[in-house]
Amino acid sequence: MPPILAHLMTAPTEVAPIPSLDVWWSRHRDLARCFARPIEQALAAGFAADRLGYAFASGYQTALAQLLGERLALPTAFCVTEERDIATRLVEAEGSYHLSGAKSFVTLGGFAERLLVVASSGHDDRGRNRLRVVALDHPEGLTLEPVADLPFVPEIGHATVRFDALPVAPSQLLPGDGYADYVKPFRTIEDLHIHAAILGWLLRLSRKAWPEPITERLLAAALSIDALATHDPTSPAAHVALAGALQHSAHLIDELDPLWASLDDETQSRWRRDRDLLRVASGARAKRRDSAWRALSDT
Repeated sequence: MPPILAHLMTAPTEVAPIPSLDVWWSRHRDLARCFARPIEQALAAGFAADRLGYAFASGYQTALAQLLGERLALPTAFCVTEERDIATRLVEAEGSYHLSGAKSFVTLGGFAERLLVVASSGHDDRGRNRLRVVALDHPEGLTLEPVADLPFVPEIGHATVRFDALPVAPSQLLPGDGYADYVKPFRTIEDLHIHAAILGWLLRLSRKAWPEPITERLLAAALSIDALATHDPTSPAAHVALAGALQHSAHLIDELDPLWASLDDETQSRWRRDRDLLRVASGARAKRRDSAWRALSDT
């Protein structure tokens, strides 16, 4: 397998247009086979994206691959968000299970062929939700309702997904605790892999049209994220380091503003439309950073 550093600095900077999610998934899947680690797959697939939206989609898929510890055979969506706390229920009766409830905002919900659904299986002695994750491959028997396109990355659709006593086999339950083993670490894993894919995309543009010092700084940022991906995603120290890496990249991206004029009109227009994606979940990241600092000060 080629070293990711060499790939980012030697791969062709011209890429074929990606007209649809089907084409994106085919390209993403082929590239993912070429690199061992999901974070490397994110960097390479981001580099091969023709726009920010498809870089984001590749980061999201490689984050799920890292979470599950496997290569994804199908485009996958992690179904967590609800109107309030997790109310989707996984009910057991006589050795069988049924899933009921709704997820209000599922990324790639209309395209994904595998859904990872976080559901409550009841409450513990302290009244807290016991969460499990249900894996539904080629899901049938559920209701999909498209969510209106966001003002940025409209290529990446979202949907509300409803389950009405959907039968679930025991083999479809993922091992472990739904919160501690999946929801909590994914927040950090997702940030790492999506950011890696975005940096891969920016590196291709930089090699194509921007000054060499910009490429050097983007490459250094990408390798910083690559290194952070080797650490425990629940570690407070890793959260502090990630906060610093994301802040560094944000400053660098702001400095790129005058350079976009050197690219074609379509790329410039998409960037102006899509750059607000980078601010999504900034509040949650700030809370995670503050919590990490508090945890470190208590040790």
